[in-house]
Order: sequence, then structure tokens, then C-alpha cells
Amino acid sequence: MGTDEDAQLSKSQDQREKLAFRFLALCIIVSVTFFGLVHGAVYFKDITRAAIHKNNLKAIIVLP
Repeated sequence: MGTDEDAQLSKSQDQREKLAFRFLALCIIVSVTFFGLVHGAVYFKDITRAAIHKNNLKAIIVLP
């Protein structure tokens, strides 16, 4: 009776679910990448600041 319509609705719903899952996966990947880059930038900045501070301490010790 309505098997063709049911099959088409089921396929359509499956496609929408696949697209929704792909979209969610893409959002998660983009978020993890963004926060990873921000974390890396902050970490690198801290390392650079520590290295500069260490070099300045050496200069202070050597100069007097």
C-alpha cells in the first residue's frame, strides 16, 4: 500500500541523519583543532617568555 512512500521517507530520513552526523563530526574536529592551536600558541608564548626572562637574568648576572 504505502511501502514505496515509506521506503522513500526512510531513505530521506537516513540521508538527513547522515548529514547531521557529518556536520556534528565536522564541528567537533574544527573545535578541537581551534582549541589545540590556541593552546599551542599560549604554550609557545609561555616558553618564549620564559626563555627571554632566563636570558635577561643571565645578562643581569654578567653585567654587574
